[in-house]
Amino acid sequence: MIAFERFFEMPCIDTFEMPKLRTWVLKQCSGTVLNLFGGKTRLNNYYPNKITYNDKNMEIDADYHYDALEIGSHFPEESFDSVIFDPPYTMYQAVHNYEGHMIQDITACRNSLSPLIKPGGIIISLGYNSTGMGKHRGYKKTKILLVNNGASHNDIIVLVEKKVQSKLTFRTKLSLCAEEKE
Repeated sequence: MIAFERFFEMPCIDTFEMPKLRTWVLKQCSGTVLNLFGGKTRLNNYYPNKITYNDKNMEIDADYHYDALEIGSHFPEESFDSVIFDPPYTMYQAVHNYEGHMIQDITACRNSLSPLIKPGGIIISLGYNSTGMGKHRGYKKTKILLVNNGASHNDIIVLVEKKVQSKLTFRTKLSLCAEEKE
């Protein structure tokens, strides 16, 4: 069963400047955390453990400035208990924060990121859809949060998925894909 929550909060261009959303996301985290698209808001002020910050924008105070598509080559497998996946949702955000650079292939980014998450770990994806990592990568959706940003703004969809299987065989992938179609 997937838990569903919803609340209202006024939007902000910097996602984690929204206090209710920030608090909700950090309550989902445990252990070592990677914030893949770190942004301007330092979450360490609100979380007891270290959060590893990555942001491609060199002007952002981050531990690393790696391209998200290549993140998997910079850390050992199973390095993180929790990952916050909050890419720019729109072209406006990409232009404003990343000089127009957007992730062209979100699927490749997720594929690169998946091995970094420990079995039993979670990924928290924020955006305008609920696609997430999916069963074919060995993840199970556990929670969905819908953040209503008011009538003239898109809602933010936050998806929490647990890594239930670290290595998938071809047969397992076929079985999981068949389940998704049912």
